[in-house]
Amino acid sequence: MISEKFIKMIEDNAEEITGYWAADIKENVTTPAFHRISEEECIPYGTSLIKELGDWLDEGKKGQDIKDVYLALGKKRATEGIALEDIVSAHLLLKRHIWLYVLSHGFLSTAFEIYQVLELNNRVVLFFDRLIFWLVYGYETETTAKIEGMGRLFAE
Repeated sequence: MISEKFIKMIEDNAEEITGYWAADIKENVTTPAFHRISEEECIPYGTSLIKELGDWLDEGKKGQDIKDVYLALGKKRATEGIALEDIVSAHLLLKRHIWLYVLSHGFLSTAFEIYQVLELNNRVVLFFDRLIFWLVYGYETETTAKIEGMGRLFAE
């Protein structure tokens, strides 16, 4: 099945994919907060995210719900002071690098696979949409809690 082929390709090449991604976010104008973070710090995160994507897409593995992981990560990034737009952009760039890698390495071999890839793309997009939603939710929850806490400073 096409999804198994996709999962194997991205998991087997996760370090290479995230290497391209890490180099990109260190230079990309949409991710200035990541310019100061080393590629060596980014690559393990990217490879673990690719593994989570593979598990989530694999019907047999029934990957974990990503809500808790990315809700916590959103809160963590807020406390680190990383701009929300940089966080979102970094994840969108990773999704882009996954597809650029897969398509540039002969993933499609028949016309029939094009339809299957469209279905697979919808699932990948859903994964990243959910991931970004929970990152933003966690981030906003953390920043709102800080603001509410500051308001108590002046309460009588």
